[in-house]
Amino acid sequence: MKLPAFYLIDALSKNVFDPYAGHFASIVVPLFLETYQQVDQQTRGKMEEMLLTWRTGAPNGRELFGVGPQVSIERGIWPSNPAHGVSPCFPSSYVNNLMDPSHLILPMRLSRNHKSLVS
Repeated sequence: MKLPAFYLIDALSKNVFDPYAGHFASIVVPLFLETYQQVDQQTRGKMEEMLLTWRTGAPNGRELFGVGPQVSIERGIWPSNPAHGVSPCFPSSYVNNLMDPSHLILPMRLSRNHKSLVS
């Protein structure tokens, strides 16, 4: 797969998020990693620039294809720092934010008296 095809996936997913980002999320990791290994350094640089935009590319400002694919691609192309477990291009503040459960939507349930919702 070549860079223009990734630009197409990028544009479709960002501009028509639903349903495209969801469909591409299941295939974007192997496509990206396989292509990255086959292209020259200049193309790799362009792919890395695009990948960084995917961190906040969803309409809600979150990862375009989800946390899992984003982390898998970044770990696949940027070597880990053994001392910290993260890559220099994968800042620890970003990783820490992913691990912080406060941004997750917790399921709601009815309280015992069924008059109010509790988390």
